[in-house]
Amino acid sequence: NFIQAQLYAAFAPHKIGMDILKKEEGIKTDVLIAQGGLFKTPVIGQQVLANALNTPITVMSTAGEGGAWGMSVLAVYAKSGNGKQSLEDFLDQNVFTHPESMTLSPEPEGVSGYEAFIKRYEAGLPVESMAVKSIF
Repeated sequence: NFIQAQLYAAFAPHKIGMDILKKEEGIKTDVLIAQGGLFKTPVIGQQVLANALNTPITVMSTAGEGGAWGMSVLAVYAKSGNGKQSLEDFLDQNVFTHPESMTLSPEPEGVSGYEAFIKRYEAGLPVESMAVKSIF
């Protein structure tokens, strides 16, 4: 439960932000691609994120490379000076031509468990805000 709480809390800001995008901006997602060191360990973080966002999550074999790898890819794109090719096309045609990936779908029990967690998490945010105000 302790580790699960850590993972749940790690994704809470992402969940809150995605909920805002869905509810207020009408954004719809079919699948999200996750990247970062947390995804070096297969399945665990990916399934928690899928449950948290109630969206299938794809993780590629390069996911563990994190932000530095992604910034390097963007630097290559920028240096190429190829204004004729969109970033999306550059990634599809030059970077992710044959990506090794795995997609996990949300599990109903996990989704409901995360929803219960996020309600309690959000209820505690005013307490955190007041604690910061009382310190400063």
